[in-house]
Amino acid sequence: MIRFKLKFSIQELSLGDNEIDFELTMTHKVKVRLSKPDGEYLEQSKNPYSVFCEAELTLDPSEKQLEQFARILDNKIVTDTHGLKSYSKTRNAKGEEIIIPPLSHFPEYFRDFINQVFEELSESIKRTIMTVRWVCDNRGRHDPFSMRGFQWTRDDINWYSAPTTSHISVEMYSHEIEIGKWEKGIIHELLAAENIEPIYHSLFREAWEQKSQNPRSSLILAISSIEVSLKYLIERVAPDAAWLMKNLQSPPIEKIFREYLPKLAINNKVKEVSIALTEETLMSIKKWVGIRNQLTHLGTKSLSGDELNEMLLTVKDILHIIDFYSGHRWSINYVRESTLEKMGLK
Repeated sequence: MIRFKLKFSIQELSLGDNEIDFELTMTHKVKVRLSKPDGEYLEQSKNPYSVFCEAELTLDPSEKQLEQFARILDNKIVTDTHGLKSYSKTRNAKGEEIIIPPLSHFPEYFRDFINQVFEELSESIKRTIMTVRWVCDNRGRHDPFSMRGFQWTRDDINWYSAPTTSHISVEMYSHEIEIGKWEKGIIHELLAAENIEPIYHSLFREAWEQKSQNPRSSLILAISSIEVSLKYLIERVAPDAAWLMKNLQSPPIEKIFREYLPKLAINNKVKEVSIALTEETLMSIKKWVGIRNQLTHLGTKSLSGDELNEMLLTVKDILHIIDFYSGHRWSINYVRESTLEKMGLK
């Protein structure tokens, strides 16, 4: 049996001194842990708000694959570093130095095996972090992952670097968050059901990130996030209409909100409700869509900084309302009180 471990660091995310464990069912059972980074990392990064996210799984490789791991430990893959563009060095249990070349130096069947392990572990981390950010209303950047290491062990004592072909190294910034018992319970439930963050939140995260440097892109992405969220909601509560939403040109989103959604009896696991935005919000959506259309066709119209910021906050409210009507009751906690009062939902 061989145990594999993949570690990412995530900046601007605070968990205090607690470690939080999750378990996902991918192709195999994967354990994911969020923990506070060690002092060395914190000193190097100069950022006190950081989190490590580790994913582990244990596998029983084939005899051919085990042979390659044995050759690694015996330092029989390469004899020196000449001609290697990248490599790592470590020592085996005997204290002998080992050179670990890139994955390209291994047979295809072993490359495929290592890549599958990496993808399964990295996907587990991505699902966990995306779910954490979704449940905790954490904006952050679109791609929050920075790889810290990919390792394997046969005895749970000596860990060795796994050969790789690539790594993820992208910065994340966001609000500091804390995961309490309530959030942890929701995250466990969502992960168990393989219910990951809807894509429209990812689009909104990009929109929020672009609001200062590229406001036009920010507006376009924000409107797109509303359109995608509507399709998501209709697919969940009105499956018979899902095909039309996917394959035919749909009416303006303001018209869908105004004329179609109020007719749906939506069971959000609390009671049957009917979604209805305020007239002010509906007119704002119509205005924003018009500006978006002018931008995409003419590239001239824009919003002021204050208008764009308010638009983004309203879009964020709408996305959480869509979540709520889709059955995610906890999401209503992230809608502004002023919005809830106007909708009569408070």
